[in-house]
Amino acid sequence: MRNALHEQLLKAGLIDEQRLHDMERDKDRGQKAPSGRGPKPKHHRQQRNGATEPPPAPTARSTPPPVRAPQRAPDEHAARRAVERELVQIIKAGRHPHNDGDEVYNFVDGKKVGRIYVTPATHAAIARGELVIVRLRTRYAVVNQTTAAEVAIRAPGSIVLANAASAPGGNDPAYAEHPIPDDLRW
Repeated sequence: MRNALHEQLLKAGLIDEQRLHDMERDKDRGQKAPSGRGPKPKHHRQQRNGATEPPPAPTARSTPPPVRAPQRAPDEHAARRAVERELVQIIKAGRHPHNDGDEVYNFVDGKKVGRIYVTPATHAAIARGELVIVRLRTRYAVVNQTTAAEVAIRAPGSIVLANAASAPGGNDPAYAEHPIPDDLRW
């Protein structure tokens, strides 16, 4: 008895009539259908007279296998992992206290827009350039300028957002008459 799935598999060419017949026969017997994958049992071949033939003996290789040149990839991977572990330690040591604020701070990370939740004080510090956003593996962390400088030495690509520090009272006098409203956020 065929069902809709069997018909779809036949139409798609994923199984053939013989395989479908074998599956139905095994199902009726209560056996699991062979999947055709995995190692097959090593049985001795039987000859027509009933005697068994021993398995074929392994053949000796006339030429030794080619010697491969040592690969440098493990060294490069080890060095990369060492730098990453060092970055994790630096960032965790200099990380700004946990930022679970209600305010969203949006920033550009490559071709995508990232967002972190910060407190209003942290938001203002990032905007002034006192704090920097860095990438820690797949997450973001807010660190101070000193920690950001150490990170930039080891992995400049980890610095996501570093606003220029603004001087106190560094507002442009031309815009003094036009303050930015408090509710305007990017």
